[in-house]
Amino acid sequence: MSAQDAARVARGEAPQAQAEALRRRGVDALTDARSRGGDGRADSDHANDARLLREVPPHWA
Repeated sequence: MSAQDAARVARGEAPQAQAEALRRRGVDALTDARSRGGDGRADSDHANDARLLREVPPHWA
């Protein structure tokens, strides 16, 4: 177990791989886009772009 995962487990959190798998299973992209509001047309065109920009891994920023 990595040091980061050990710290997460010590705080009562799931290891990163498990937490990511749960997050991915929790909400699909369409539900996520629709939950952000709007009329479903203009916002949905950019929903994936916004999601990708929000979820940039720290080592790419």
